[in-house]
Amino acid sequence: MKKIFYLSLIFILSGLNNSFAQNCISAFTASVNASTKTVTFTNNSTAGNNFYYWNFGDGTSSTQAAPSKTYSTPGAFRVCLTMVKFDSSCTAVMCDTVFIPNLNTGCNANFTFIKDATNGKKFYFSSVLNDTNFKYIWTFGDNTGSDNRTPIKTYSQTGTYNVCLRVTKKDSTCTIQVCQSVTATTSNNTPCNANWSAVKNATNNLKYQFEAAMNDTAYKYKFTFGDGTQSDSRAPLKTYTSPGLKYVCLTVTKKDSTCTLTKCDSLLVSPPDTTCDASFNIATNATNPLKKVFTAFASPNSYNYYFWTFGDGTSAQGRIVEKTYTSGGLKNVCLTVRKIDSSCTKTNCVQINLPNTNCSSGYTIQKDPNNSKKVYFISNLNDTSFKYFWTYGDGTSGDGKNSFRTYANHGKYKVCLTVMKKDSSCTSTTCDSISVMPTTVNCNANFTFDKDQTNPLKVYFNASLQDTAFRYFWNFGNGTSSDSKNPIKTFSNAGWYKVCLTVSKKDSTCTQTKCDSILLGQNTPVNCNANFSFQKDAANPLKVYFNASLQDTSFRYYWNFGNGTASDSKNPIRTFTNAGWYKVCLTVSKKDSSCSLTKCDSILLGQNTPVNCNANFTFEKDQSNHLKVYFRATLQDTNFRYIWNFGNGTSSDSRNPIRTFTTNGWYKVCLTVKKKDSTCIATKCDSIYLAPGCSVNFSFNRNISNGNQFTFETANDTTSNYIWFFGDGSSSNVRLASHTYL
Repeated sequence: MKKIFYLSLIFILSGLNNSFAQNCISAFTASVNASTKTVTFTNNSTAGNNFYYWNFGDGTSSTQAAPSKTYSTPGAFRVCLTMVKFDSSCTAVMCDTVFIPNLNTGCNANFTFIKDATNGKKFYFSSVLNDTNFKYIWTFGDNTGSDNRTPIKTYSQTGTYNVCLRVTKKDSTCTIQVCQSVTATTSNNTPCNANWSAVKNATNNLKYQFEAAMNDTAYKYKFTFGDGTQSDSRAPLKTYTSPGLKYVCLTVTKKDSTCTLTKCDSLLVSPPDTTCDASFNIATNATNPLKKVFTAFASPNSYNYYFWTFGDGTSAQGRIVEKTYTSGGLKNVCLTVRKIDSSCTKTNCVQINLPNTNCSSGYTIQKDPNNSKKVYFISNLNDTSFKYFWTYGDGTSGDGKNSFRTYANHGKYKVCLTVMKKDSSCTSTTCDSISVMPTTVNCNANFTFDKDQTNPLKVYFNASLQDTAFRYFWNFGNGTSSDSKNPIKTFSNAGWYKVCLTVSKKDSTCTQTKCDSILLGQNTPVNCNANFSFQKDAANPLKVYFNASLQDTSFRYYWNFGNGTASDSKNPIRTFTNAGWYKVCLTVSKKDSSCSLTKCDSILLGQNTPVNCNANFTFEKDQSNHLKVYFRATLQDTNFRYIWNFGNGTSSDSRNPIRTFTTNGWYKVCLTVKKKDSTCIATKCDSIYLAPGCSVNFSFNRNISNGNQFTFETANDTTSNYIWFFGDGSSSNVRLASHTYL
């Protein structure tokens, strides 16, 4: 069937104007006929007696005022128009890129088939193309058909049938049909089948996945790729070094030499696509004109880098990003994209004009510590020239800048705040989901220990959290462990031991690990403790009083204030010269060199301290659908952006998303929290396992004396079997497993 394509694209180009006199402008637009690769240029330069010179970016040029140009190949071409006035009073140049698209839309109706080994009337058909963007329609030559990509057909009568596959792209941009004859017999007397398929890589035009239609270990397979190379694999992966027409053959030979068959076909290998598309769409929020959603057109199948700058000093990454501006005016928005194979990088900038408005409908929430159903709502905007209207997600509403709601039931609610200028000059609405849940005990892995008075190797450990809703796992740093809440441990040898406690809630909503070092078998010194506190001066915001938690003359103290200065005082006073963030570190060392420890903390000076980035999150599985999970960010603040990656190729920018997964298994879920003013960003990840009636979590610890040795543990359940896969080809079937990586 003949394929007919026609695509007309209009590019309105804006470029760089270099003028050497006032009132001198070089400008043009271009209309592209993609089916003929012909571009018609319109000259919009300053009128007058001018000389024009066009450079079409492919080695050709023209001196016509408004030429037409037919390109020989698709691609991106840098076109420049130089305008010179005849009196030499003015010269101007404009350049921009004209894109000639490749009309190869990917329609491919080739197919393979295999006759059943025992039933000569039964055939297994498979389309070479495997893409959900296409529809597949089969006719089997006996007035029956199928819309399956890989149908199985059993004929009722013997004979020869004309089988056709019609492939149509769902956006109707192409349709193609291929037919082949098949012969149904009473039995299959032709065991050899040399049919094969080739699938082009989504990001590399020179890379193909070949596969023989037959899959039987009783046969030998040999591919020749038409470039002097070959493979004896049944499904080889081949990367060509150059484009062109390749004659590919597959020879299938039965190992008992009862049959041999060869099938050949031509394969057109396209040149690599080295053009980048940095164009993007801009959508404006219906109620807030300062809120924009930017979407890059470049597909994530081919691109892995999207970097945005918004013209106000802020930036973001991602194919689809949301931006709320704080002020109106002209903003220059730029997108830089890069292909996965790094074959090209491109930047595209668009100038947008935002209205001058002070509408801002963001808000924060605060839960009542004494009533888990009561929530306080605080508007970020504090202006009496606005009206405030709240909807609480339970059918009730309220007004006022700050409000509160006592819910009748626990659950999830969508709360919206609408702010409206009293003169009706602007309106803005912000909605967010909040989780109103019973107060739960948080994970706390802190612990204390006491040494026995008569046996210096015997230690009594006590978890700070005493709650039967939690599991406890101790790693004593000597290859032994315990799941007791308050274990007693007698060590075999004197020395230093790194002891770790992992606390996990039994409902898998949280887990935490804390470690500490202890010295056994000799007079125990005061443990190194580098914790410290600080207090800002009430009159001078740049003056800070630091205090070490450990006050002991047998220790040395070394402070690093993060600004190039230091101190060896126990409790120094420091006056900083500039406002900003500082990372302050305290190192405490025993004078007999028996221990040393460093702790650091960040402080903000010279302004009100903002809420720190906190990317911790919790999750809860649905009681009736084990694939449905409720996620909740620990930080609930509309001054932050939230980006979730669910480990299955999907994501969300909701603060508390609900996600229904499609299959059982492990998923690595990550939350990135970023302050909208770009002052901080944090990412936290956690692994979850989804399966009916099964919940798996585990913890691990590294051996302090052998960094390649790890101890892994999961919850003790006598009704379950355990199998560990360590990622290096080895495994174990015990609950408490130890593994050394080589």
